[in-house]
Amino acid sequence: MDCAELGADIALKKLGLVKDEISQREAYRVFGEGNVAYWVRRCWIKRIKTGERNSKVSYSRIELQTVRRMVEDGILK
Repeated sequence: MDCAELGADIALKKLGLVKDEISQREAYRVFGEGNVAYWVRRCWIKRIKTGERNSKVSYSRIELQTVRRMVEDGILK
């Protein structure tokens, strides 16, 4: 079921119907601050920052969902 939802999200993103990026605050709320920070340190996900210094940090929702699923399934540790 999760894979089908992820596939649908990817298809909608490619069609331009949904926005893939979520803010760092939202990523922390949904996936847990410790998890997101750990995944960034392990280079499993990438931070998206368009500007310098105080610019907003965001993440790909699809990357976050994929990594969470892989951790839950024991593929990533």
